[in-house]
Amino acid sequence: MTMLPPLHLYGVDEAGPKKLSPTQQRQLALADLVIADSRFHSDLSGLDSVQGWPKPFSHLADLLADYRGKSVVMLATGDPLWFGAGRYLLRHFKRDELHIEPAISGLQFAAARMGWPFETTSVISLHGRPESQLSGHIYPRARLLVIPQSADSAISVARQLRDAGWGAAKMTALSNLGGENEACLVATADNWEDLGHAPADFYILCIDLAPAGRKGLIAPSSCLPDGAYITDGQMTKFESRCAALARLMPHPKGVLI
Repeated sequence: MTMLPPLHLYGVDEAGPKKLSPTQQRQLALADLVIADSRFHSDLSGLDSVQGWPKPFSHLADLLADYRGKSVVMLATGDPLWFGAGRYLLRHFKRDELHIEPAISGLQFAAARMGWPFETTSVISLHGRPESQLSGHIYPRARLLVIPQSADSAISVARQLRDAGWGAAKMTALSNLGGENEACLVATADNWEDLGHAPADFYILCIDLAPAGRKGLIAPSSCLPDGAYITDGQMTKFESRCAALARLMPHPKGVLI
């Protein structure tokens, strides 16, 4: 009989644990510890040891160290290896200690709702990451799927687009994707703050730059704009940075020393 790894990381959609497979449900019932977002706890009330994801998230490895040799089931949203908990766990545990099964990602739901072939989009996560990285993906006719930090992220993204001349871009916030309370907010970047209310906590922000034509600032693929840096005002000119990078030809994830 094949021994299963002690750590199980299952993806779920907005329907939560109710849609887990029979095999996953059995593993859940046998677990010494279950970790899941608080909104799913009512569906797990029959289990003995259920708790939320630790805060800060970096404490997760320490928590799991106390359960070495025991069975742990973690429920994450969507695909745990797509901007999810899987990447963190694989830094702290061996591959044979961790069993991962994905669900449909909110990003996939969003692309389907928008009617955008997935390969035509750029996926950007602002969750725990600087919003300045958005500027590197702004160009005519771009389609962006953005994972926000919070409900307020849509406002700050709209301001960033407007300030860069892309105020006519269409923004769509899709909340609770795949769930019974799925909702949609639509406005241009110029008019987003006029909506008067924010999307729900769990949403994907879809940005279509096509309606704005070519009126805004275009981020070059090889060089970040001046606004992406924190400086004292002293910095190399934009054109010089682009020329130097073109000559050095750095590869993805490469480091220039």
